[in-house]
Amino acid sequence: MKYYIYIGNKVVTEVSGCEVAYEAYHKMCEFVDIIGETASLVDGETGEVIEHSDDWDDYDEDYEPDLEMGFDSYEGCYSFDC
Repeated sequence: MKYYIYIGNKVVTEVSGCEVAYEAYHKMCEFVDIIGETASLVDGETGEVIEHSDDWDDYDEDYEPDLEMGFDSYEGCYSFDC
């Protein structure tokens, strides 16, 4: 599965694999925090913004992302929104 990491509105890199994408995104968040920009992790297939660096202040080093989150067709929303 492909993921894209954006800084501002520009694609910086394309990453394959969910765990690698989150790892690269969190490293990118450390960088954009220093330069005063924003970063986004985007699903390459659906175009869904999975994470945005505005939420970076709440980042916990021990956090393990729930990689099963996604669109719940029964509820009609994303599982983390329900």
